[in-house]
Amino acid sequence: MENTVWINQLLTKLWPKISDYINTVGKEKLPENLEFDSLSLPQPNIVNVETLESNEESARVRVQVECKEDIVISLKVPYALDLLTAGVVIKEYKLDVLANLSPLTNVPPFFGAVQVTLLDQPHIKYDLSGVGNVGDIPGIKQIVYSTLMSIIDELVVAPNHFLQVLQPLSNEDLKRVQSPLPIGVLDICLWKACGLPDEDTFGKTDCFAVMKLGSQKFKSKTVDNSLNPVWNSNTKFLVTSKHQILKVQLLDHDVVDSDDFLGEITVTMDEILKNESDHIEKDLKKASSGKLFIKPKITLFNNEIFGDKQNLYLKIWFTLQSSFLADYDKVNMKIVVHSSFGKYESKPNVFSEKSPNLAVDMYAKIDEELFISLVSVVDDSQIDYKTPCEDILNFSTVQFADNLAFDCETFAYPLFKP
Repeated sequence: MENTVWINQLLTKLWPKISDYINTVGKEKLPENLEFDSLSLPQPNIVNVETLESNEESARVRVQVECKEDIVISLKVPYALDLLTAGVVIKEYKLDVLANLSPLTNVPPFFGAVQVTLLDQPHIKYDLSGVGNVGDIPGIKQIVYSTLMSIIDELVVAPNHFLQVLQPLSNEDLKRVQSPLPIGVLDICLWKACGLPDEDTFGKTDCFAVMKLGSQKFKSKTVDNSLNPVWNSNTKFLVTSKHQILKVQLLDHDVVDSDDFLGEITVTMDEILKNESDHIEKDLKKASSGKLFIKPKITLFNNEIFGDKQNLYLKIWFTLQSSFLADYDKVNMKIVVHSSFGKYESKPNVFSEKSPNLAVDMYAKIDEELFISLVSVVDDSQIDYKTPCEDILNFSTVQFADNLAFDCETFAYPLFKP
């Protein structure tokens, strides 16, 4: 355990800005049927710090955080013809945090910015309070909990993050801390399960799986009437840290009631990297029986290049050219890119001299065309651009219009076949 005094002192300085950020963005992320009323955020305590890596330019630390002071969230929940106020009192929570300190400087606090991401959803204990018996309304507790976790996912669970700039940065440094590269890609096949518990009164289990890494989620197809389902379903997840944990839950699909939990497994990224077999087999936790089989493979971006070079992971940084900044100052926009793998979006950004960048993480085939759109967040109007993927690797400029151009930089890495 490293000394936590210095980082708790830094947290004290940053906490007002972090609290404001959570309040502001939290309101924007709430679904339409829930209204944000108030949020009280006491400062947590950092109980452990571990330096994972450091060099002349940056440092990466893992931080364990806990808080045992009440956090009170007031949500207005539509019910019948009225709005009921549901008070959510978080009694305790624990966070597993990854903090990137970059660039390192010789001026206190000795780094220009801190980027914070949660490696997984927080562990919380909470109660509901409110007008009358709001906590007794069927399903309300699960609705509120799911809403809170969804907000936290979108805000700060990897690969999403919170960024606080502490010192003036060059645009190059700003671009890297605003949207850093992941350490790699997890290419995973959900293979099969066997010996599942039979939870169905009529027939056998109709099983599907939900795989989750940080805020990234994949839901498989449902295999009907089988205690030994085979999926052979593939997906990819961005890996932020070797300390992340893949969670796979199995559920029994139910048309009438809520889906029944059948069991789960957890696998660390480090375990996958050290695995010498082509698959991992694990007994289901929290289940009376059953095993799950997955085929995971992690491609680290600092490893030797290998795999199918036709399939690429791309991170594309778009920087609004300085000559157009005055015309688009305080304009809120995002980039949307379509490839054969799917649709990928940047986070929205209000352009300014200090924040001229948009970034997209995506997958594509080198021999296909990419459809790129610059979209207004305010009115959904957009400007479209079409280009071969191979060309985007060499572009220095993307010209959406005569008065609108972006400098473009692309990082590409070959991947396995999907």
